[in-house]
Amino acid sequence: MPVRTYFGVDSRLATAALAALTWIPGASRAPRRLPLPGGDRWLVLARAEDGTSRWASGQVEAYATAVLAAGVHHLHQVLTLADVPTGRGIHLERRTPGEVG
Repeated sequence: MPVRTYFGVDSRLATAALAALTWIPGASRAPRRLPLPGGDRWLVLARAEDGTSRWASGQVEAYATAVLAAGVHHLHQVLTLADVPTGRGIHLERRTPGEVG
């Protein structure tokens, strides 16, 4: 079932700016950590095609993102080591069972 997600912060201006960035080509390469107006309150909402909604809200968005993402899927459930791009500081090694490292 298709699900639409929404993210907002406690500043309408910042929420509108973040939403606008999703429509601008190349915006994902914009500088990170730009200060946004408002505080550290946030809300995330997921709405299913049948109208069912679930949401979470709080403070310190980065911490909440980590907690919510970790609770949804464990990394080994969504990709394998073959899916991880190497380079950019990521190095993969393989060890067979019983191998001493």
